[in-house]
Amino acid sequence: MEQKGPFRQVAPDQIEVREGGGCASLFGLPFLAAGIFVALVGSRIVPADNPQDVPEWGWPLIVLMGLVFTGVGAGLVFGRRWILIDKTLGKISKRWGLLIPFKHQDHYLHEYDAVLIRFDAGDSETSDHFPVLLRGKHGADDLPLTNPLTYGESRQGAAQLARLLRIPIVDSTTDHDTVIQTEDVGDTFRERLETANDPLERVPKPLKLKSHIENREGSVQIDIPGPGFRPASLLGIIIPAAILLLVVPHLSEFFRETDTPRYVRLFFLGFAVFLFGVLPVFSAVKGIIHAIRSRTRVTASSAEIVIQEQGAFRTQETRMSSEDIFGLDFGTVDSTLASAKAKSHERYGGATGPGTGGSRFSSKWLKWIARMAKSKGIIVKSERGFFTFGAGLPDDEVRYLYSLVKAVISGKVASQSA
Repeated sequence: MEQKGPFRQVAPDQIEVREGGGCASLFGLPFLAAGIFVALVGSRIVPADNPQDVPEWGWPLIVLMGLVFTGVGAGLVFGRRWILIDKTLGKISKRWGLLIPFKHQDHYLHEYDAVLIRFDAGDSETSDHFPVLLRGKHGADDLPLTNPLTYGESRQGAAQLARLLRIPIVDSTTDHDTVIQTEDVGDTFRERLETANDPLERVPKPLKLKSHIENREGSVQIDIPGPGFRPASLLGIIIPAAILLLVVPHLSEFFRETDTPRYVRLFFLGFAVFLFGVLPVFSAVKGIIHAIRSRTRVTASSAEIVIQEQGAFRTQETRMSSEDIFGLDFGTVDSTLASAKAKSHERYGGATGPGTGGSRFSSKWLKWIARMAKSKGIIVKSERGFFTFGAGLPDDEVRYLYSLVKAVISGKVASQSA
């Protein structure tokens, strides 16, 4: 059977991770070709168009630039990394090289006690990643293994590694860590709930709910309203309109004084009206319609979770079979702050971060952040990635909805009335 993902079972007691080649090689080809060409020009093997204009000190500089590009390109095209995890030898061998390994580093399995999955959020220039690591014992450094782009690939590789090494998985991708024992790594979230001996946690129903909950036979339907219309959204029309009213008269007067041709005046005035009138109005109207009409309907049962998101003009539906759901978590303001403090404690070893001011930082800044922050809602971890609903709801309502959905998925529906 074909093995997907970075982890390859090369022997009964061995797993190998290979990285490099593929898209990285294609990306590096232009750098390599450009570097070789520039280096040849600098070496005067390839004649330049204007060699008389290049000073003598410029030729070594051109060669140096060519070598830099060649090095970057060669690293991308030929660079490879191998990690061999050998249970029999109790060793992890990391090797680096260009097509063939020439550098290696060994680690020992007895230094690690769990397979760790983390979430590294991307930004405007980078993608989200779900790195897989081996967790060091007694606070020792974790050992990075691979850095997949999808949660499903990361979870699959972690399960494969946990089964080989007979150690648990620690899923730290959300605010609450989830520990999955070795014998359960192949089970879905529903299967783990069904076999768990611990009773489900009962969360009291909040006095005020923004959501409308309807309990059915073996399922629950949750209607979550959108943010609704807010007068502040009109600023998206008022501010551009004010700019337009200030700019257009002065622009028209300038055109008249300079005797600008009519078609030029019409072009610039039309562009100003389009930029500060049509676009802001369209965007603001669309935002207002979305705020008024948007709502989310979640239907959860032991068989599947269906999320229907009503937008301004259309509805998007997401179906997740319980066979594809690996976990369920929730994110509140309190849990987000607690998770951030735990990660800071882990990073600085119990010391406060530089310039934080210790307890004063905790008491002032964290309280201010808590007032400004919003809950993340309920997060469904599936083979296809993360799916979220209920973001922005009050913390107590998020916890209640989480317990309700969890109970329905498990089949142990608690008598929590809507």
